[in-house]
Amino acid sequence: ASIIFSFGMILKGSLIIFVIAFSIILFMFLQRWKKLYFLLPFIILVIVKLAFNFAIYESGIIDKKQVDRYSFPVTHWIFMAQNEQRFGKFATEDFHYTHDLLETYSRERVTQIHIKQIKKRITDKGIEGNIKFNLEKLTHTWTDPTYYSLNKIKRQPIHPENFSRLIDYKSGKLLQGFGRVQHIILIFGLLLSVLLARKNEFVMFAMLSIIGFFFFLLIWETRSRYLVSLTPLMIILSCLGYAWGDRIRLWGKKE
Repeated sequence: ASIIFSFGMILKGSLIIFVIAFSIILFMFLQRWKKLYFLLPFIILVIVKLAFNFAIYESGIIDKKQVDRYSFPVTHWIFMAQNEQRFGKFATEDFHYTHDLLETYSRERVTQIHIKQIKKRITDKGIEGNIKFNLEKLTHTWTDPTYYSLNKIKRQPIHPENFSRLIDYKSGKLLQGFGRVQHIILIFGLLLSVLLARKNEFVMFAMLSIIGFFFFLLIWETRSRYLVSLTPLMIILSCLGYAWGDRIRLWGKKE
């Protein structure tokens, strides 16, 4: 599992949440000295990451100097996530701002500038403003049943005429409506699982992963597509919630 999560993290950095959740589960459920196994996921992650970087840099697939010089630092997405006008979504002006900084300064210096700007944006919003802003971020992230897929598809649809029929006035409303109902059912099942689920290793892992993504998406760029990697766990946990709800007969006594 640690190896799979490590390769997943290389493909998508946000999947480190699964590594952290798995590590916590090992610490919670293993006994005595075996609790030290909670370090294993991080050790494997470091080994896989180093081996992957060595392979791509030594083979010449990627120029390490170019990566170190021009790749955006992590702070860029946190800085952009505090853009009040865009509710933390992708902002072209923030992209160009970071790009221009990298043309002039080192990545380390750009990171420091980002941190100052992040603090300024948070301070400028104030306590009430930050609460409203984060509620808006959560709404944009967790209430989109299409996980931003329609926005992606419409950029370069293989069959534009089919896509137009998919999102025109009538079918577009039906599509969004169906998606929202499905999403509400999924979320309600998650709530049932929190209240009723037996707290075994898998359930706790799934819950920790969802909690981790919840807080991660508060500080990261606002995009519902980040939930795609979490969707399988959400579906399984939601189904378990309904199954446990049916077993105890929510409106009556246990079987």
